[in-house]
Amino acid sequence: MTKMHLMWFCAFSPHAGFGMDGWAGPQTGNGYDWTRPELWQDMVVALERAKFDLIMLGDSLAVPGTYQGRMDAYLRYAEHAPFHDPSPLVAIMAAVTSRIGLAATLSTTFYPPFLLARLMTTLDHLSRGRIAWNVVTSYKVEEALNFGYRELLDHDQRYDRADEYMELCAQLWSSWEPGAVVMDTSTNTFANPAKVRSIDFQGAYYRSRGPLNATPSPQGRPVIIQAGTSERGQDFAARHAEAIIVARETIEEMKQFYDQFKARVRKSGRAPEACKIFFLAKPLIANTDEEAQQRADALYAHAPVEAGLAALSTMIQTDLSTYDLDQPLPSSLERQAIQGIRSQLERFYGSGQTPTLREIATRKVSLDSAPFVGGPERVADRLARTMEAVGGDGFAIRQGLWPGYVKPFVEQVIPLLQQRGVVRKEYAGTLLRDHLQEF
Repeated sequence: MTKMHLMWFCAFSPHAGFGMDGWAGPQTGNGYDWTRPELWQDMVVALERAKFDLIMLGDSLAVPGTYQGRMDAYLRYAEHAPFHDPSPLVAIMAAVTSRIGLAATLSTTFYPPFLLARLMTTLDHLSRGRIAWNVVTSYKVEEALNFGYRELLDHDQRYDRADEYMELCAQLWSSWEPGAVVMDTSTNTFANPAKVRSIDFQGAYYRSRGPLNATPSPQGRPVIIQAGTSERGQDFAARHAEAIIVARETIEEMKQFYDQFKARVRKSGRAPEACKIFFLAKPLIANTDEEAQQRADALYAHAPVEAGLAALSTMIQTDLSTYDLDQPLPSSLERQAIQGIRSQLERFYGSGQTPTLREIATRKVSLDSAPFVGGPERVADRLARTMEAVGGDGFAIRQGLWPGYVKPFVEQVIPLLQQRGVVRKEYAGTLLRDHLQEF
């Protein structure tokens, strides 16, 4: 059987499961204190015990106002807001673990490159080499307004700037040569000045003297993760990413994307295995298959349509409150969505499907992502068989918080996957990059 990598994908947010399994979900516990550090520490310890490759924290830098031109729905349902800063949380989780990877989302559009490079290096030191950076370019106009800009750059220009951003960060991370830190007490020399250099970077968007004023970290630079699935986003990922996150719901769609993206990585001059593909999955587990399906049906039946409309509105940067709920969306919207996450509409309307707006919105806040519904045996079997058919590389489990969602997965599904030999029983290395390249 094909071995699979595993990532737990959530956010420092009450809506951490990106569905109604967040702060209000019955499995999480009504009113569960999502800000409590012990919650996250317990959760990451459990994931490390299950030998996950990493946990990744998504992020956003604004309370949206796309739907109905107001913030009301976003605040009412905790939809796309609030988000707390993931970076301190990563450090807190690093303190109680020793092997699992820890990823934070940071925007190339709003974080100065020098500060980001320094932050990632610091976190990589604190975690002893387990840090990843989920690179986003940001797509919400409200984020631009929060930082004093009147509008965002267009979609492809944001990626053009991000390419230069990555080049600058790479130069900062390599501004200290191997062996620069000598810590020779006999000569009272901490670092060899001949091995630390300014970079004098001058690009179209950024300038920086350098060097980085932080010593080289265990990984040298963070593992790079990316989730953009537009053509421009895939080009960016093929050049820079070591892992990508992708939403595809059928085996056929996963396999097609897997083959095409691996070819794109090869075309960019890299080995296909240099970038791992994590397909989003949303397992819903109960004691029996029937009980799990009942829970899935109830989740879908009670999903607040307005929350889904608000979420979609912000993701495609178009107010959907004016459209007929019981009609498919017009095809022209896909062109309008270019500034947001254009792949969202492609997912729902691919393969000749014509769901209504109501159906899309309901799905968005219930079983969005590939649903694996059933008892532990069925979920484990479907995950293993799907990965075997696709050919690699793993799943980003997109669910709620500890203990309602993490606990059943790590205690009931992981042992079954380990028995099949499709997930690791022990870590082979100590760095996050080791985990990703282990198989």
